[in-house]
Order: sequence, then structure tokens, then C-alpha cells
Amino acid sequence: MIKNLLITTKFISGEITNSPLILILEMVTMETVRNILSFLGLVGVPSLGVVVGWLIKVIKAEKKERDALKKGVQAMLRSQMINAFNKWYVDKGYAPIWVRDNFENLWVQYETLGDNGVMEDIYKKFMSLPTEPPIRKEI
Repeated sequence: MIKNLLITTKFISGEITNSPLILILEMVTMETVRNILSFLGLVGVPSLGVVVGWLIKVIKAEKKERDALKKGVQAMLRSQMINAFNKWYVDKGYAPIWVRDNFENLWVQYETLGDNGVMEDIYKKFMSLPTEPPIRKEI
């Protein structure tokens, strides 16, 4: 506004005579400015609200899907660890190094996803298994 006042003052004093900016300023009246602002208010702001609302909806849907995927992956990891625990801890009483490495990898990914609960105890028991089968004494 101050810039427009300065330009207008220079125009009135005769410093600026045929500037395109002055011609535009002469054509633009306050009524025109009000009309432009009203138009932007009718079209711009509500459409911005629609876009923001749509983005919020998309973000919520993405979060819901991401949470479902996280829980699904976590359930599959838990299932694999429980199966390995039952096979090697309960049935065989030992776990070869490659099985322990695989179990450790499953655990790291499971723990990264959070909500470990009961699996921590199973992990500790599994990792305490010997890596060699027990020696059987024949009678």
C-alpha cells in the first residue's frame, strides 16, 4: 500500500508519466480489488479447505493401512519364532548356530516393531539353548 501511495505521489507530481504500472493502477479501483478478494475468498479458501480435508483423509487411511501391515508382519514373525521355539527348544533341546542366527534376526525385526510382551521370555530361553545336540547315553 505504501508502494502504491509512493507511485501515485510520483505520478501526480509528474515524475512518472506513461508507466505501464501507472496505467494498471488507474484501471484498478477499490471496487475491483474487493471483487478480486471476494472471488478468491469464494474459490480459493474453500477449495483450500477441501484439499486440506482430502489430505487429512488420505493420511489417516495411510496410517490405518500401515498399522495393519505392521501388526500383520509382527504376527507372522511371532508365529515363526513360536514354531522355531517349539521345534528346537521343546522337541530337540538344542538349536544349531544357523537356527539361532535366524531366530535372532526374526527377534530383531519383531522387537523393532514394538509391543514385545511374552516373546522376550521365549527369546531368552531360545538363545540359551546349546548349539550341539545332547549326547545320548545308550544302555
